[in-house]
Amino acid sequence: MILHWSSKFRRSLKNILRQTPQKKEKYYSILALLQQDPFMRQLHTHKLKGELKECWACYVEYDVRIIFTIITNQATSLQEIILLDIGSHDEVY
Repeated sequence: MILHWSSKFRRSLKNILRQTPQKKEKYYSILALLQQDPFMRQLHTHKLKGELKECWACYVEYDVRIIFTIITNQATSLQEIILLDIGSHDEVY
């Protein structure tokens, strides 16, 4: 799958990595897993409810989640992942 990073996701990830640069490798490995298969068991991917009912969330670490949506590209008929936000549970929900 192709990952598309929204501007909000880029800003949020940049802020997180500025605060905890030692976790950069871990975060990028999670993104690689997400690209391979967004429903891998270790990601704990789950459908959201309410205002975010069209979105999914996956686990990065204890209190960090990635919010994303899956779309089908009309031109290629392939599924793509739009990364919407990353942050603590309270920040992204």
